[in-house]
Amino acid sequence: MRKRLEYEILLNCILVEENVRNCFFIWCKKTLKICEYINKLFPNLILNKYEGSNKLLQLEKSDVLLISKNIIRPNDYDTDAKLGKLLGYLSAEEYFKLDRTINFYNYILVAKINNIEVYLYNELSQNKLDYNNIKNKVDIVLKRNKFGIDIDELFVKELLVKN
Repeated sequence: MRKRLEYEILLNCILVEENVRNCFFIWCKKTLKICEYINKLFPNLILNKYEGSNKLLQLEKSDVLLISKNIIRPNDYDTDAKLGKLLGYLSAEEYFKLDRTINFYNYILVAKINNIEVYLYNELSQNKLDYNNIKNKVDIVLKRNKFGIDIDELFVKELLVKN
């Protein structure tokens, strides 16, 4: 696997294992290799096959997995708001309802490791959000991660997308 993807999976699995996130998505074309990687390092995590919105399945034309500590059933994410909340998005009620014809914000929580930017959260919102609480939780957990990975920097990119 590419280094950025390895870090992204590893760090997000740590966040799920440490209860910072309920779950996260992985779009993968090499599902077996990724599943083996996660099962080896995080045997207590569950790889749930996503069976929801065709919007997400069509994005990459690949498998979509929800990685979590619990079994996630399709009725746990049968609305956009439920899915957004499950993923830990602050604007869960707006999930997929974004009006891209007017200005909106793109929030990206980034961990920098050896000059590689690893995206942990990526959320679009019509409104300005405060990501400091999430950033602080992530910072605490990643500083004491069991793999000894040194996070050079953790920051939030806040981009205003103007239309």
